[in-house]
Amino acid sequence: MASPGPPSRVGPGEAFLLALAVLFPLGPRFATAAGNVYLATALTLVWLGAWTLFVFAGPVGGLSLATGPQKALLAYAGFLVIQVLIHLGGLLERPAFLFRAVQLVAYMALFATVASARLDQSAIRRLVRLSLVVLVVECALAWAMRGGARHGFLAGTFDNEHNSFAAYLVLMAPLVLALASFTRDGRARALLALLFALGVVSLAFSLSRTAYIAFPAAVLAVVHRRWGKRALLATLAVAAALVLVTGLALPASIRDRFSSILAIASGEEQDISFLTRLALWRAAFAEFIRTGLVGVGIYGFSYIDNYYVRVLVETGVIGFALFLALIVASLAWLSRAYERIRDAETRGLALGLYGATIGLLVVANLASDTFLVHRVMGLYWILFGSLVAVHVRAHREGAGAIGPEDAPSAGGA
Repeated sequence: MASPGPPSRVGPGEAFLLALAVLFPLGPRFATAAGNVYLATALTLVWLGAWTLFVFAGPVGGLSLATGPQKALLAYAGFLVIQVLIHLGGLLERPAFLFRAVQLVAYMALFATVASARLDQSAIRRLVRLSLVVLVVECALAWAMRGGARHGFLAGTFDNEHNSFAAYLVLMAPLVLALASFTRDGRARALLALLFALGVVSLAFSLSRTAYIAFPAAVLAVVHRRWGKRALLATLAVAAALVLVTGLALPASIRDRFSSILAIASGEEQDISFLTRLALWRAAFAEFIRTGLVGVGIYGFSYIDNYYVRVLVETGVIGFALFLALIVASLAWLSRAYERIRDAETRGLALGLYGATIGLLVVANLASDTFLVHRVMGLYWILFGSLVAVHVRAHREGAGAIGPEDAPSAGGA
């Protein structure tokens, strides 16, 4: 990636993306017959409509399939659209689930369109820095609203959904850590370290056991990719020591959540939440077998709390394989991009998204439907898409070493 040039002007497309980056976590919602509609969702649909009309239908065409993640996502999203059409009759009887299906495809399409845009490094810097400011605001609001939080969970603006708030932190904290590791300015590094600490403490008080497992996985992935195996082992040792030292000082609510994870893993305790999940997963597998391995259709199950099980029972073997292909393609591309990018801030974004992908899509989806949390995944897709867009543009302009597998296709933007 070329060295930073003079800052570019903010065009209308980038301004729209910056607004979405703010509204995904913080945006208001409106109650409808199909459920809550967030302003970010409405603007995403406006974005997709405008892109289709003015870019895709334009004389040059605007859809890029330059990288593995773009191809994998298009295949998975296309399969989900087919699923919606096949099961449209049943979905029309349940408008809320039809809207959720449209929303899921729309946010995946957000990645496809952003990744096809003509963005530069200045756009990434503005997007990342604004996202960090939003993180500060979100955490501040979470603590300010703690007195009215349900069951004492820290949930911020995520409508008392503490797991969703924690998933947002699993996305942002690895990014903060990665950026801090590449920052040479001492003051900026100190501020990022404080922001990382704020994210960790906020996540601890979210009392989300899923995040308690996903967050260390995301951070350790960043550490391992950045500094190697020795740093990984050292981090594990330091983390274990910190847990032992600070464990007694933590509130009882947090200690109980941690201890319940260990008790469940060892078989010493039967947690009602975990047992309920197991029962749902068994029922889903039984239904998957009954359908002949083809699935019951998108949103055929309303509650599962495991996206791997959900995608298997709803979309069958093909959907499951396409989802896994998307994860593998994303991790492989982010790992390669991290190696090839030379700009520090853009490289930090690649590393942070690599860790967040492991935390959110690989680990957290084992005990929740994180892939369906649009307020988190919407921001994830914008950040990821902007990184792909800059990478592809750098290759096209001869300013980066992308490699033959990442070369833009003939129909790219």
